[in-house]
Amino acid sequence: MMSVRERENLIKLDILESLAASQRALAKIIAGLAETMEPCEQLNRHLLRNISVLCRYQGVLASKITGIRVARLRRSKPGKPWLNQRVVPGAARPQPPDFPPPRDSTV
Repeated sequence: MMSVRERENLIKLDILESLAASQRALAKIIAGLAETMEPCEQLNRHLLRNISVLCRYQGVLASKITGIRVARLRRSKPGKPWLNQRVVPGAARPQPPDFPPPRDSTV
């Protein structure tokens, strides 16, 4: 007899396999449309919106089933680089407290 946990895992696996098959089918549909259709801005936007909604829905469902969250990529202007004072050329380099200060070589 199958335990409840095993049954849940089989159901989750079945749903994930269905989602993967759906994603493959969407990819085939998009490829077929790209090959056969004339470019139409309005239709392209409509298809893109519907496919995006479906993909987001499937992503949320997969994330809830697996417990794995996939972070969305964000595109923006990069921030200023952070530079440690020890690696900035010309910056005063602090001496570690256990080292004596350098000797003056002019003597």
